Amino acid sequence: MLKINKKQALRPSLITLGLLSVIVISWFVAFDLSSKWLKKRIEVATSDLRQKGFEVSYSKVKVTGNPFVMKAIIYDASVKDPQARFEWKGQKIKISARPWNFTSITFVFPGHQTILTQQNFTFQKTHVVFDRLDGEGMKGVLYLNAHGMIEEGRVTIGRLLSFEGTTQNPLVLQGIVLTAKNVQDPLHLNLSFKAALVNPESALMAARPLLISLDASLAGFQAKAPLPKTLAEWRDGGGILKIHPLKLTWPPINIEFEGALTLDKEMYPLGSFSSRLEGYHEALSALVAMGWIKEKKVAPFSLVLSLLSSSDEAGKKELKLPITLQNKTFSVGPISLFKLKPVL
Repeated sequence: MLKINKKQALRPSLITLGLLSVIVISWFVAFDLSSKWLKKRIEVATSDLRQKGFEVSYSKVKVTGNPFVMKAIIYDASVKDPQARFEWKGQKIKISARPWNFTSITFVFPGHQTILTQQNFTFQKTHVVFDRLDGEGMKGVLYLNAHGMIEEGRVTIGRLLSFEGTTQNPLVLQGIVLTAKNVQDPLHLNLSFKAALVNPESALMAARPLLISLDASLAGFQAKAPLPKTLAEWRDGGGILKIHPLKLTWPPINIEFEGALTLDKEMYPLGSFSSRLEGYHEALSALVAMGWIKEKKVAPFSLVLSLLSSSDEAGKKELKLPITLQNKTFSVGPISLFKLKPVL
């Protein structure tokens, strides 16, 4: 009978125990390194904002997870811009990252997120005032390059509510998706924005939200300075905002705008756009049904629009008109609609 030496029997067990010890130690070391890496990223981002004049604060940072997926929770975060025009507050920010894969960092903002603003907004005679924004269902992701610098970011918001004091405004933005590309070159930043504008108090707006889609990019700035400090410097350096395109869809109406925008010497908007309007005949019938216009006015309106319109490839009628922002005036074709206000 073959006899097994005790030392030979213990050897596999010792090897297994040794391997387990190495794995456990490596696990804790990797977790510690990953935890320090994530905390360092938060410190770097916070320091960068403070150097740019932002006021940033939070009560504590708690790190959990494992070496493969690190998670951090930032409590009682607050960010205020250098000019104190807005202040963002959130009870928690949940951050997830994979230290072995530096390509993305994910953010989740549980509960309500509040933005306080000192700005009041008025559009012509329609006085729209809000001093607080509340966001629900907010998430975000940052995409990094090989050097750990941000190249692209995306934010989604379930609903964005606006308030004047404690009174909620009727218009609500929902399904918001905001994407920023080419972040490393902010003077040539690419932006896209999608959202639906609804009014829960209106049966019409609640049933048919206004869909908004925007693609835009910054271009033209040629000055030697790395970044302009003011909008005037950006304008003087040749900066322009390209819109390609802005789409507004409120069935059966579909409107598209495309063009470029900058500022004149007095900081008034200056730009030129082409526009395309579809579904205006169907819209006239809907407006009559809702009692917004009288039926006897439909015929002359329709005649004028038909004279100005043309047919697309599918045979649908569409109205194309130039839009200009110049001489402090917003004009559609030859008609001046309203006076513009300077950008502060």
